[in-house]
Amino acid sequence: MNIYEAQLDPTHCGLSKLNAQVIIIHGNIELLSNVAQTSDFLPKWNQTFHLESQSQTLELKLIHKPLLLREIPLASCTLTTMTQSGWVHLYKSNEKIGSLRLSISSESIPLDPDEISDLYQKKVFEVQTIKSKLNSYKLQYESEKTDKKAGNPKIEELMSALKIEQDLYLKLVREVNEKKSSLKEQEEEILIEKERIAKAKEELRKEECRVLREQKLLQEDFEGLLTVKNKLSLKERILKGYHRNSKSEGKSAQSPVNRGKTSLAIPCLSAYVSYSNSNK
Repeated sequence: MNIYEAQLDPTHCGLSKLNAQVIIIHGNIELLSNVAQTSDFLPKWNQTFHLESQSQTLELKLIHKPLLLREIPLASCTLTTMTQSGWVHLYKSNEKIGSLRLSISSESIPLDPDEISDLYQKKVFEVQTIKSKLNSYKLQYESEKTDKKAGNPKIEELMSALKIEQDLYLKLVREVNEKKSSLKEQEEEILIEKERIAKAKEELRKEECRVLREQKLLQEDFEGLLTVKNKLSLKERILKGYHRNSKSEGKSAQSPVNRGKTSLAIPCLSAYVSYSNSNK
């Protein structure tokens, strides 16, 4: 089986960069391809796989392999093992997100007896290596278990240091909680002070409005007093004019002509004074 390349729709992948790999599942065989040569949405592998025929179908899964996190499944497809070549569609939740180009050949590959022997020896060596590691881990575990029972000084020292660190941590937590409580009390005091300042501002605003109203009333009273003063001043001028005319009449009373003129002027002046008093 040869896997060449793929074409994917970026809008369905939800990724800006792609580390694409293909998982091949056939019976109880599961193979993983290399990471694609390109990190865009046109990945290329050009990789060949040899599988033992175990069933009539095989499944291909396309995944994104991050550097640290677990792999993210992108799409999959199911094929028959019959000989074929070309593009196959990749689906996710019954929605096509791209295509994969591959070729499958169902020809049998003869195995060389020497290769079988080498493969057997290799597998035996791998099993022995794993067995040796397991024995080493077992001995190490037993040794650590014995040291714990005997009271290893290093472990006791570590436990003591851990206890000290734990006490310091608890002390730090208590100090932090105390500071939180203090800050909460200060915050409540600040809120109360803000409310008091807001009330004082409101009282000052009301007092300012009252002062402005009184100032307006005083201004109106002052203007009224000025009006009365002007009227009194006018009356005084009229009275002074009347007295001057009266004196002049007394001086000119000896002349008959002046007497006639004066008698005509007095009623007019009296009428003007009466009109002014009525207006007041």
